[in-house]
Amino acid sequence: MIGSQATKGMHVLARFTPKIVECGVWSDGSNLTAIEAYPSACKRSETIQALRRPYSALSHADCEDALTCALVASLFSEKPSSLMLPEADVSPSEGWIWVPRDAFVQEALPPS
Repeated sequence: MIGSQATKGMHVLARFTPKIVECGVWSDGSNLTAIEAYPSACKRSETIQALRRPYSALSHADCEDALTCALVASLFSEKPSSLMLPEADVSPSEGWIWVPRDAFVQEALPPS
């Protein structure tokens, strides 16, 4: 089902935000900017967890995912340095999934 949703997303981007501004950023050239975020990639992010604290639990997992994506969009707008940036060699046509930098912090493994 994810493939189906991704195809729908690609159609929406092409229709409403046809201009690639930079890798992973699409625009209508005026008022609309679109980015891609995956909520499951943000689960380990302390930044997202802190931003979620003021909100009460939502009634459905899809609503929780939507909130997480909205918070990533807010970070993109207000504090882009908190997100992982695409490497210079990533083609803008490939897109990018925006995730907070701290989502990639790995816990130290216990000594073996």
